[in-house]
Amino acid sequence: MRFACAQEPSKPPPPDRDAQVIEAVLVDLLTTPKVHLEEPNEKEKKIYFRLDSPHVQPVGLGLLQRYDKREWEKLSAAQTRAAEAAAKDLLRRAGEKKLVQPFKPRDERIIVYTQEHEERDNANSRPFREPQVFRVAPPGYARDGQLALLSLRFSWSGGFHGGAARYLLVRKGDMWDVLLRDVVLFP
Repeated sequence: MRFACAQEPSKPPPPDRDAQVIEAVLVDLLTTPKVHLEEPNEKEKKIYFRLDSPHVQPVGLGLLQRYDKREWEKLSAAQTRAAEAAAKDLLRRAGEKKLVQPFKPRDERIIVYTQEHEERDNANSRPFREPQVFRVAPPGYARDGQLALLSLRFSWSGGFHGGAARYLLVRKGDMWDVLLRDVVLFP
């Protein structure tokens, strides 16, 4: 999966770099069979995404916990070091509690889940019928800005179960490519 970015290696990152990385991951989630998207209307594949999530609190370098060891073993030593640097940057950024703003996805299948959505759903909810919402902390980047780490959590089965994913993306020209997708579902 590729997604456009607009950064030259010698220039400062564009202000929408975080949004580019996040949208690349969300588009990937819309297309991968590894994560079942729970859609209210089976004809439409959509994904709900929450920006201002207090639910995602990355903990230490557990960000690099390997759910699918085979995926992580494919990384080179240099990519592993870059992932470690990106994890440290993600933790630093999460500690600053700065949100990724603004985020206006280009893909119409991505719906930003707002406080208003949550209040409406809470008022109308029945047990284990919560919408599936993907929540993230701001991405972390390797020192050279060419590798990004995104950690996200999500519910499934109406909020009864959960899941987590770690994504590593690499910048190639004006695109972000998924290098690693590591997903786990918690029963």
